[in-house]
Amino acid sequence: MRNKSNIISLIGMTGAGKTTVGQVLAERLNFGFLDLDLLITEKTGKNPSELFDLYGEEAFRKTESEELENIFRSNDTNLILSCGGGIVLKEKNKELIKKNSFAVWLLRPLDEIIKNEEILKRPPINNDVKNYIKIFKRREKLYAETCDLKIEYIHVPAAVKNIIKAIN
Repeated sequence: MRNKSNIISLIGMTGAGKTTVGQVLAERLNFGFLDLDLLITEKTGKNPSELFDLYGEEAFRKTESEELENIFRSNDTNLILSCGGGIVLKEKNKELIKKNSFAVWLLRPLDEIIKNEEILKRPPINNDVKNYIKIFKRREKLYAETCDLKIEYIHVPAAVKNIIKAIN
């Protein structure tokens, strides 16, 4: 991990397993864990889907960027940060993540992701697998530009093991 950082940021599409992998990784490394979407939900009283519906994507992205900046400004503990799937859409966020953390791009096969109907309901996918693929194609380069490490996996223990191996 970078000397200047005590944060591992997990990036990737909705359903990539950022929260699940992040919680296991945090436990294994004895780090704190923070899910950016859950933090936003706690602060606003509305989950990302509700924020999208009520105020639109741009308003949600603005809140997301503000909270990301706050985390990097105020955190002084070892932390695993699960970022929302669209965090890389704003150049400012990409720069913050690259500057302040070791960024891991989690990539699961699409056929694994679409097994979970709850994932497909989330915005901006909205129950449309073709839309998920379109969004992924648009974000793929952004994830690649942001990450320090790309992990392709199916099983959580393998992803955690590979991340730990890479940072040690």
